[in-house]
Amino acid sequence: MTAVLPHLLPVGAGRAPEALPASRMTRRVLAGVFAIAVIALALVGPIPQPSDYHAFADVRTLLGVPYAMDVLSNLPFVLVGLWMLRAARQWQQSHHPGAAALALAGLGCALTGLGSAYYHLEPNHWGLLWDRLPIGVTAVGLLAVLLAEHVDARWGRGLRLAALAIGALLSSIYWYMSIGWGAQDLRPYLLAQFAPMLALAVLAPGMRGGVLHRGAWGLAALGYALAKVCEVLDDRIYELTGALISGHTLKHLWAALALALLAHAARRGPAPASAR
Repeated sequence: MTAVLPHLLPVGAGRAPEALPASRMTRRVLAGVFAIAVIALALVGPIPQPSDYHAFADVRTLLGVPYAMDVLSNLPFVLVGLWMLRAARQWQQSHHPGAAALALAGLGCALTGLGSAYYHLEPNHWGLLWDRLPIGVTAVGLLAVLLAEHVDARWGRGLRLAALAIGALLSSIYWYMSIGWGAQDLRPYLLAQFAPMLALAVLAPGMRGGVLHRGAWGLAALGYALAKVCEVLDDRIYELTGALISGHTLKHLWAALALALLAHAARRGPAPASAR
């Protein structure tokens, strides 16, 4: 795998290629897409969580761990998160504008592994809140990296980055509070989770350079799409594999691989300023 990645993710081993900022038209399209998404979600009305959401296919207990496969398959998130944090330190030493954003994504990824493992030990709404909180933070952290490299460096730090992080946290809290209102509403959380995909769809055609360049983002998006497919086909995959592995377990592995591809690209550049 590692022998292939350098060809798929062709980032220079020394200096990182300079990213070209998006054109004014692209920025307007990006703002328009997010505005349309917000308006569409508002018009759709509350989006409830499926009533059988906590009913996972693989309920086996292994070595005393309930739902063991869904719990243990979260370990890669912790490892990838630590990998991202190491890359963020390298970016910081190089004065890369997305260093803080990458650190936020790495922290969110590592905490996702812990939060999701906690949730799967005893699937319920309370546990799911601690699963979704770091997922939202990871998503907006990656969004900020994408924007900092290809739109405006200010998205990678300061108030803009803090606003994204707080918004992600509030989106999950809003969902949890909506349970008590009698009508669960996932809209803010869904917007936070899929925001990087929306931005990538707009920016990808014109993306040039950057440490996390178009190839890295494209492969990560593909991995994440496969993760969502596996999530939907949880029971079906469990049946097709003869109860070997469930779709939800595969979802964790595909999602972790998607993030690992970004971490790999991030670690290959930029080089510390002292090494240039």
